[in-house]
Amino acid sequence: MTERPLAGRRILVTRAAHQAGKLSDALRRLGAEPIEVPVLEIRPPQSSDPLDRALRQLESYDWLVFTSANAVRALVERIAALGIALQPSRSMKVAAVGAATAKAAGDAGFPVTFVPESYVAESLVDGLLKGDRNEPGRDIRPGQRNESGHDLSPTKTSVQEGGDLALGSWTGFVTGHDFSRAETAKQNESGHDFSRAKEFEAEDRALAPEENFARKRILLARAAVARDIIPEALRTAGAQVDVVDAYQNLVPESAPELLRQALEKGIDAATFTSSSSVGHLAEAAQKAGIDFPFAGVPSISIGPITSQTLREEGWPPAAEAKTSDIPGLVEAVRSFFSH
Repeated sequence: MTERPLAGRRILVTRAAHQAGKLSDALRRLGAEPIEVPVLEIRPPQSSDPLDRALRQLESYDWLVFTSANAVRALVERIAALGIALQPSRSMKVAAVGAATAKAAGDAGFPVTFVPESYVAESLVDGLLKGDRNEPGRDIRPGQRNESGHDLSPTKTSVQEGGDLALGSWTGFVTGHDFSRAETAKQNESGHDFSRAKEFEAEDRALAPEENFARKRILLARAAVARDIIPEALRTAGAQVDVVDAYQNLVPESAPELLRQALEKGIDAATFTSSSSVGHLAEAAQKAGIDFPFAGVPSISIGPITSQTLREEGWPPAAEAKTSDIPGLVEAVRSFFSH
């Protein structure tokens, strides 16, 4: 007989509607009843003018930085709407946070030069400034490793803190990487400390930041509300950084009522796959006239950045995934209720 350690447990799933299936199915296999209340919805920015101006001069940038597949989608859609040819310059390098984002960029015609070892803003900046990247212009493909030995295969790493990313329509298209908090996490999932500058050996070909980025032009297309870690750090290194809004990450209109219905029947735990899901659930609760956090309901987090946001909201996580992906989150739920 199949083990069902979560039998009878009602678990809140806050992922976007089209992405909830993987988490819900895994919980269901363990006997739980997943209660889906999508609190994330991606829409175009209020104005596309800054993005359009940047795209019309794309060849002038030295680096293009993607923090999510949503940004890739936004650029591709705007390029099509403007009727301009997608012709990145041969000298322009592309950085992407996460293998799924890298795959989306490559599929869209942006061969990726660098993917950070961990899927957070701090790791991207750390890697760029130390020069830890593939040879310029080298396309990263599934199964490749960067200089640090990190496997970039989407089959192993496409599900990350914030969720697995896939291109789709704007409706319900959810961000995979949340940079909405101003606070900087001191460590990423791998334990790397980003709170101070590091020194690197000469054989790693790491140049000083001012040598790497002085007078370089960098385009960062991202969510309308996002953390400023990336542009601030790169500007400090001497780069000229253009930050443009590629999309908005909003609370669906249906979220407050769905949440009210879910809580009326009761839930045994709430799961979170990004900091955005925490903030948006709090907003949905406020609109529904519901106290947040929910008294007596344990929160379970996919990783340390999401856990940090939960603590800021006064809801310290009862459990945190050891690996920041959906299987890790499901295991954290199982382990919590098993003990």
